[in-house]
Amino acid sequence: LIFLSDKTELMALRRRDGTVAWQATLAVEPNSGCERCMRALGQQVAVLEKDSTVEVFDAQTGKPAWSMRLKERPNELTVAGDRLVVLEKGEGKDPTFMNFLDPASGKVALQIEPKCPAAHPGFEEERPDSNSPVLFSDDGSRMVILFGFFARCAQSWDLRSGTRQWQTLPEDGQLAVSWDYDAPVLDASTLYTGNASQIWALAMADGAVRTLAEDKEYSLKPVAVRDGTLLVAAAPNWDSQRQELWGVDTQTGKRLWQQKLQAHELRRGSSSGDWDVQLTQEGVLVAQVMREDSQLVVDTFELKSGKSIFHKQHSLSDLHMPSLRATLWADDTGWLMLDNKVFALDLKSGELSYQLN
Repeated sequence: LIFLSDKTELMALRRRDGTVAWQATLAVEPNSGCERCMRALGQQVAVLEKDSTVEVFDAQTGKPAWSMRLKERPNELTVAGDRLVVLEKGEGKDPTFMNFLDPASGKVALQIEPKCPAAHPGFEEERPDSNSPVLFSDDGSRMVILFGFFARCAQSWDLRSGTRQWQTLPEDGQLAVSWDYDAPVLDASTLYTGNASQIWALAMADGAVRTLAEDKEYSLKPVAVRDGTLLVAAAPNWDSQRQELWGVDTQTGKRLWQQKLQAHELRRGSSSGDWDVQLTQEGVLVAQVMREDSQLVVDTFELKSGKSIFHKQHSLSDLHMPSLRATLWADDTGWLMLDNKVFALDLKSGELSYQLN
């Protein structure tokens, strides 16, 4: 199922044809443009509403499951595996907890207290807040979090046992201060993050940080990683609209291949753009929106070599200067929101399956 909201109307659509499976009514609408204010959680779907209420519904039937009003409204819903993550911030010297909620009941299944030593004598311990960058493994069993105001602190946590694995104090410039638009990517052993012209690799085993790759002529952003190849969005410092996609070896930092793109702005977070990238069973799929020509260009490349597997072009003649507002990916299908229309893209063939208006 695909979940959508229109003001206070919550809808579930069948993936195969876009028909409505069920509808439910929200107490209050979510903030418009909030991409992660609605999240699937196992057999439930959760919605963050304008008044800081989280409403949870049965994903198959739309029946209400539970709701809660948060003390502070986060920018989005945070999910670790199938659990909803809520930050319970203490006042002054009171502890700040991260609560991991059971999606079926809303009860706290795990509670941890990330904190780091004070930067100076007489200062308070460093604690996370709602803006602290955090990244979870795909199965939600581990977490890396970066926080601290006067001193930066990075920690890794085992979320099965609730124990901290390691803690490190990165030097200035080693890790990006914000992950809102430059989110790191994670494989089984390493977290990769970009900061201007450098790609940093943080070892998940002990928190050691090393420079993986550097090119002073380019701005570099890791976007995906699989099987020893890191995908990097790159743009020269003298023209940020000249976008490229690189394949980089995760051990040596060597550039294995590069593809020059026609589109100019990578879509990240809640901001629109005109291209996006996704790992598929076949390789690396790149979707580019040619705004002036009103065309959607879809390419798939081999992950290791960057060689073309297929190239498709689709007319968007009924759209004027379209932009890529949002994307959603599954194993076999991608959904691209172009202006106010959603196009279902078959990831194996690059063909458009259906359209939602």
